[in-house]
Amino acid sequence: KWRPEYVECLANAERVVIWADRFDKKNQGVEHAVQVARSLRGRVDSIEVVQSKKGKDAADHLAAGHGLADVVALELPAEVLSVMHDSAVDSAGWGQPIPFRTADLPEFPVGSLPPFLSAFVGAEALATQTPTALPGCLVLAACAVCVGGRFRVEVRRGWQEPTNLFVVVVLDSGNRKSAVVADVTRPILLHEKSECERLEPEILEAETRRRVLQKRTREAEKNASKAKVGEREQLEQEAIYAANELAQVHVPPRPRLFADDVTPEKLGELICDHDGRFAVLSPEGGIFDLLAGRYSASNAPNFDVFLKGHAGDPLRVDRIGRPSNRVDQPCLTVGLTVQNDVLRGLASKPGFRGRGLLARFLYTIPESPLGRRTVDAPPMPDRVREAFHRALTTMLEMPLATDERGRPTSHVLQFDEPAAKRFKAFEERIEPQLAPFGELGMITDWGSKLAGATARLCGIIHVAKHGYDVAPAHTRRIDVDTVACAIAIGEYFLAHAKAAFAEMGADPEVENARHVLAWVSRHDKMTFNEREAFQGTKGRFKKMPELRTALRLLVEHEYLRELPREDRKGPGRPKSSTYEVNPNIENTENIEERNQKCVSDSLSSPDDSPGSQSTAAPLSQYPQYPQNSSTSDDGEPAATGEADQ
Repeated sequence: KWRPEYVECLANAERVVIWADRFDKKNQGVEHAVQVARSLRGRVDSIEVVQSKKGKDAADHLAAGHGLADVVALELPAEVLSVMHDSAVDSAGWGQPIPFRTADLPEFPVGSLPPFLSAFVGAEALATQTPTALPGCLVLAACAVCVGGRFRVEVRRGWQEPTNLFVVVVLDSGNRKSAVVADVTRPILLHEKSECERLEPEILEAETRRRVLQKRTREAEKNASKAKVGEREQLEQEAIYAANELAQVHVPPRPRLFADDVTPEKLGELICDHDGRFAVLSPEGGIFDLLAGRYSASNAPNFDVFLKGHAGDPLRVDRIGRPSNRVDQPCLTVGLTVQNDVLRGLASKPGFRGRGLLARFLYTIPESPLGRRTVDAPPMPDRVREAFHRALTTMLEMPLATDERGRPTSHVLQFDEPAAKRFKAFEERIEPQLAPFGELGMITDWGSKLAGATARLCGIIHVAKHGYDVAPAHTRRIDVDTVACAIAIGEYFLAHAKAAFAEMGADPEVENARHVLAWVSRHDKMTFNEREAFQGTKGRFKKMPELRTALRLLVEHEYLRELPREDRKGPGRPKSSTYEVNPNIENTENIEERNQKCVSDSLSSPDDSPGSQSTAAPLSQYPQYPQNSSTSDDGEPAATGEADQ
C-alpha cells in the first residue's frame, strides 16, 4: 500500500526503481506501479519501472538465482508514458485541494477518560464494531445523568457550572446506535428498577392514604354543606382538617431517571416530579421534531424546558387540576444519536439557532465503519462491564449536600491552584477566536459556551475518578490532570462542532461530490473518465448530468483536473471527458492498520475498579473499528506481542 508520506521519504532522490508485481492475466501490478510513479513526479530525478525475470515478484526473482542486473524493464504503453511524463499534467502544477469541510476531525480521546470508562469504551467499540466516539460520548452523557444535580463546579467566585451535558452523536442508520445506547444505559435502568422495587411499599401506602383522605375530605365537605346552622361550624372544621391532612400526604413518584420519546410538556412534569434531575437519552433524533412543534396545535417550537434545563434557570410547570410546581435549579441531560439528515435540517428549524438551542449541544461526527466491520468481534469482558456498572451505580447513590435549612442541594467542586491556572489559560486561548473574524467567528454562540462545557466535563471526570475513594469526591479539589483531560475532550468537541455547523447548511451537490471523491479514493484512481465514474457510482446518480455537476464541483475545489479531450474522427458518440486526480489528496488511513491498535493493556489490568491507581491506556491503543482481534479461551481479547502493538 503506497502512502503519501512515502513520497517525502524519497523526495530529491536521484534514481527510484519501482518493482512491479507480475500477474498472469491481470494488470494490477503495472497499474499500481504507475500510480506510485505518478505520485513521485516532480519530486525525484528519475523513475524506472521493472519486473522480475522469473516469478511474480522480487522474492521469486532472487530465489531463482537472478540478480538485480537481470530485471526486465517494464514496457509501458504510450498512453501510460504520457500520463507519467507529459509536462501538461506535471504534479508541480497542483496545489492543495480546497476542502469542503475545513476541519480535520480528530478521534475521540478515549485516554482522557478515567480507566474504568476508557476500558468500557474500548471494549464496547470492539464488541459492537462502532467508532469509539459513539460509546465515548454516550458514556459521558450517562455519567452526567448520575452526577447531574448532585455536583456543581465553581470555576471562580460568582461562576458555577452544573454537571449536566447535551450530547449529539451523528451516525447514519445501520451503525448499531441502539445497541450501544442500550449497553451504556443498562446500569441506569437497573438502578431505576431497583429503586422502584425498594420504594414500591412506601408508594402504595401513600397512594392508599391519599385515596382514603380524599374520600374522607369529600364526605366531610358534603356533610358540612348540608348541615344545619348549629352543626355547620364543627363540620366545616372537620372538612378543613381533612383537607389539610390530605395536603400533607406526599406520594413519591416511581423513580425515573430518563425518558426516550417525550414531549416538552411532559418533560417539564417529569423534571418537577424528580426534584429537577432528569435526562433524555435516545438512539433517534425524533425529539427535535417534537421541539419544533410537531404535536403543537399552533406548530410553534417549544423548547424552553430544554434551555432552562441546560442552564439551570428556574422552571415553573402549571398543570390542569394540580397546583403549580417550581424547580429552582433544574438539571437536564440529553444524549442523542441522530442521522446526518437530521443534523442537516436542524439549522432550518425556527428558533433553534437564534434562541441558542443548537449552541448547547456537544457534537461529534465519527466516521462510519460500515463495510469494514468484523462479523465475529469478541464480546465485552464481564469484568469490564461489571466495573462500569458498579461505578455508575455508586455515582447514582451518592448523597446530596444540605443547605443551612437542611434542604438537599448540590455539592460544590473547586479547582486547586494549578488546575485553576490551566483552566484560565484555556479560556484565554479560546476568547480571541470568538472575534468576528476569528476561528470561531461563525459559531460564536457555540464557542462562547465551550469554557462552561469544559468546566462541566471537569466535574464529571473528577467525580468518576474518585467515586470509590475513601474521601468523597466533594472533599477533594479538581486537579490539573483532570482539567487537562477535560480540555482534550473539549477541543475534540470544538473540532467536531465546526464540522457539525457546516453540515447543518450542507448542499446536496457537495454531498454528491464527496461521494465521487470517496469512490476515487476507494479504488485508488489516478485518472478516470465520466463513464467509469458513472458506472462506479450509479447507485447514487441516476443521470449523467447529476454526476457532471459533482465533477465540476470537484474541479472547482482542485480535487480533479479535466484533461484535454481528443477530437473523435468518424461516427459515434464523442469521447467521454477524462479527469486526473490531485496527487496531494491524502488517502484515508488504512482501516486495517487502525485495527492493529490493541485494547489489551486496559482490559488486562488487575484492578478495574474506578478507585484503583491504574492509568488509562494511551489513546492509540483503542481501535476506531477493531477487527481481526484474537481472543483467549475465556472470551477476552488475548494479549498481543510487542510487534503487534
